[in-house]
Amino acid sequence: MPDFLITILKKYKKEQLQNRLQLANKYTNNNLVFCDEYGNYLNRDKIVYQFKNVLKENNIKIRKFHDLRHTYATRLFELNEKARTVQ
Repeated sequence: MPDFLITILKKYKKEQLQNRLQLANKYTNNNLVFCDEYGNYLNRDKIVYQFKNVLKENNIKIRKFHDLRHTYATRLFELNEKARTVQ
C-alpha cells in the first residue's frame, strides 16, 4: 500500500473516532474501516450514485464501480508489483 494512502487512512480513522465519540450511544461499533456516520454498513446504491456523480463532475466516462479494482491492479503491474502481492 502506498505511503500516501496509509496517511489518508490514518487521518480517516482519527476522524471516524471523533465522530464515534460525538454520536456516543447513536453510533454502532461494527469494527468497520468504511461505514456511514453511525457505524453501519455502507449502502451500495448510495456509493454507486456518488461514484457516478464524481465521474460526471470530472468529465470522465461512466464506468462500473468494480472497474476501480481492475484499474488499480493494472497500475500495480505497471509498477512491477509482484502478482502475489496484487492478488
